[in-house]
Amino acid sequence: MNQERSIQNGRIIQVGCELRFSSCDLRISADPHGNQDGDPGGEYPGVDQRDYEPLFSRRRFVNVEAIVLHHTATRGIGDGTAEWKAIMQSAQNKRGPSYLADYHYGIGPTGLILSGMPVERVCYHCGSDEWNEKSLAVAVIGNCEDRKMPMVQQTKLISHLTFLLIRYPKAKILLHKEIVPTLCPGKYFPVQAVRDLLTPGQPFSDVAYHDWYRLAIETCVKRGLLKGDPDGRFRPDDPITRGELAQVLQNLLLLEQ
Repeated sequence: MNQERSIQNGRIIQVGCELRFSSCDLRISADPHGNQDGDPGGEYPGVDQRDYEPLFSRRRFVNVEAIVLHHTATRGIGDGTAEWKAIMQSAQNKRGPSYLADYHYGIGPTGLILSGMPVERVCYHCGSDEWNEKSLAVAVIGNCEDRKMPMVQQTKLISHLTFLLIRYPKAKILLHKEIVPTLCPGKYFPVQAVRDLLTPGQPFSDVAYHDWYRLAIETCVKRGLLKGDPDGRFRPDDPITRGELAQVLQNLLLLEQ
């Protein structure tokens, strides 16, 4: 097969073995056509996609319309570095050395942010070519189908999503299972907590969406630790008094009871 046959209507198409997810566990389908359950192969069945790896490595985003959330369905041990390296190696083994990973970012159990595919490049993460080409992939390292993620991991996930939404203000947050039938990102994934904290809470006239401390303020307000002034201001740059500090500590103690 020559290179021209891998291009259709001016757009590079996938050929050969396609990465398939089982609850996003990064296993490769045994079917050489990249299909499961005996489905028929693609337009060029049996062609090793690695033969065309340079073509795929040059794919670029036009715009980012969504940030898709995954879990890796792995054990979530330590800071996640070892599992992330294995995930990246698996992707490179199947798609070629310049295809770095099936996710753009990973969030480890200790809150460590790990880089995968560069954000300007397409990766095949959600089982839909349409969404692969216009979305970023963020994966929490661990198995949210079996257990809840640590709070530090959840907090870092929300913080990183806030950063990405500032960078890509038109993007929406989607779960993998909202795109294709799958369990990913798992039944214990904190969907509501993530969406609540990414939705502007109590409005403060002096706290802008892009302020680095916005998420921290909204988290504390929603959990009853802090509140703003009756006139709708938070006064984030004002010094705190000893009386205000005592009130915050009392709220914290009540919250822990």
